[in-house]
Amino acid sequence: MAWLGVLLCVGAYLLGAFPTAYVVGRLVKGVDIRRYGTGNVGASNVWNSIAPWAAVPVAAVDIGKAAFAAWLALGPFDLGYPWAVAVGLCAALGHAWSPYLRFTGGRGLASIIGTLLVVFPLGGLIQVGMMVLGFLIKNELLTTLTLLAMPLLSIAFGRPPAVTWGCVAMILLTAVKRVEANRTPLPSGRERWTVIWRRLWLDRDVSSHKEWLARRPSDGKE
Repeated sequence: MAWLGVLLCVGAYLLGAFPTAYVVGRLVKGVDIRRYGTGNVGASNVWNSIAPWAAVPVAAVDIGKAAFAAWLALGPFDLGYPWAVAVGLCAALGHAWSPYLRFTGGRGLASIIGTLLVVFPLGGLIQVGMMVLGFLIKNELLTTLTLLAMPLLSIAFGRPPAVTWGCVAMILLTAVKRVEANRTPLPSGRERWTVIWRRLWLDRDVSSHKEWLARRPSDGKE
C-alpha cells in the first residue's frame, strides 16, 4: 500500500498548496497579501491586513485541507499513523512552499493544526487554545512555546511514536520556513543574527510587532 501513501502525499501537497489567503486578498481588496503586514499567506495576516471576518474562512479551509488529507490516510484508507502524519506534513509543505505562488506561502501552522486534530486531537486543541490566548494577550511566544512542547505532550498522552516524531518534524518545518521567510533577504553583519533570532522566536524581522503588522508596499504597487 506504499504507492497509495505516496499518492496521498502528492495529493496533500497540491491540496495544501492552494493559497487560500492569497485568493481572499485578491478577491476582497485586490492586493497581494505577501506585500502586506507579516507577508505571511495565512489567516493571521488576512485578519490584520485584509479584514478580520475574512480570516475565519481562510483558517477553516487551511486547517481543513490538512485534516482531510490526514483523515483519508488514517480512516478510509487505514494506512496507519506514520502515513497520516506524513500526509499531513506534505499538506504543510504545500502551504509553506506553494507551486502556485512560485514556492512562497504561509508558515504552515494551520496545516500543522489540521494534522494534529487528526493524529493528536488534544494536542491540536491545545495548540489552537494557546494561539488564541497569545493573540488576546498579545504574546506571540505562546504559539511557539506550545509547538516546541508538542513532542513531549504527545509522549505524555501516549500517542504513537510516529506522532511524536511528526511533532518534531513540524517544529523543524516551522523553523526553516520562519528563517526562509519567503526568500526575504537577511541583512549583513551582526544584524543578520539578530534578525534570524527574531524570525525563529517572533516570526518577524523587527522588534516592534505593531510596526511589522503595519508594513505596506513602498513602491505604491499592489
